[in-house]
Amino acid sequence: MANNSEDLTNDEEIDEDKLKKELLDCLFLNCLICRDVSCFHLKPPHSNDPDVMDDLYNGKVLCDKVHIDEDIEDLKNVICVNLHLFRAACFIVNSIPNEGSDNIILRESSFHATRDLKASIFLATSGYYRNSMQILRCIFETLLYGIYYQSDYKKEQNNEIKDKILKSYSNWKKGGVVKRIDVMTEVYRRIGLISRQEEKEWKKLYDTLSKFIHTPKSTWGKKINETGFSEKITCMAYNIYDLQDFLTWSECFRKVYEILIKMCFILEPTMIEQEGIELAFDIFKKQSIDLEENDALKVLVEFIELKKNQHENS
Repeated sequence: MANNSEDLTNDEEIDEDKLKKELLDCLFLNCLICRDVSCFHLKPPHSNDPDVMDDLYNGKVLCDKVHIDEDIEDLKNVICVNLHLFRAACFIVNSIPNEGSDNIILRESSFHATRDLKASIFLATSGYYRNSMQILRCIFETLLYGIYYQSDYKKEQNNEIKDKILKSYSNWKKGGVVKRIDVMTEVYRRIGLISRQEEKEWKKLYDTLSKFIHTPKSTWGKKINETGFSEKITCMAYNIYDLQDFLTWSECFRKVYEILIKMCFILEPTMIEQEGIELAFDIFKKQSIDLEENDALKVLVEFIELKKNQHENS
């Protein structure tokens, strides 16, 4: 009986909170729920401004702005349209013929570009505007070099040379550089893949995206001064919603997207016959209704309509 009483006394002296913490840390070996690193905890919007929030809450706030609050900023044409475009890209990339064709490079580069589109959407809707633009430049470069190798590979008849092109492409994927972007765009214009106007637009787009690579071009924190916070926010886990950054990203997203889709059609014209193209085109037409005439999606719809008419009349 004496031993039992002594054990009971020891139990009463145990720090239950500490014991529970140690138990949880043993059960969930995951840094994302580490109790000692509060930056990884999901936080609700900041008490002083609903536009300052953590990653997943940022997405929730945007959803509320579109579907619950009055969409005074017309975010539907930024968020919802781009999500539909990602879905349409899947239809198109999966429509690129594989068996009995020379599309191995086009299929691979288009597939990776499409996956990166999803990452860019996620980062932009989470408030990481600079990082979302960085990924767009990666997509652009993937497409540029994919076009470079695909166009050479498809027109080549000699199997030995084709193997050398694939080897060169494989070496590039390991980190090699082929040519400067301005040289490559000029090559594409000279061989008739793009017009002189498109060459200028591609270079301008690449220059815009490059600004987010080598310099810390970011608007993180500017809202603090604009809204007059009484306290300084220094926690890196918080993101700050910024409409102008979001619109800049969306415009670049659609320009890169337009290049991806147009190059798929130009490098593999027969894909116009695939069922997935009709599914994608229906999405394009529906999502472009409320957009401005100079929007990249509007331009893309006109391009596909032209290709469809050419195919039907051939």
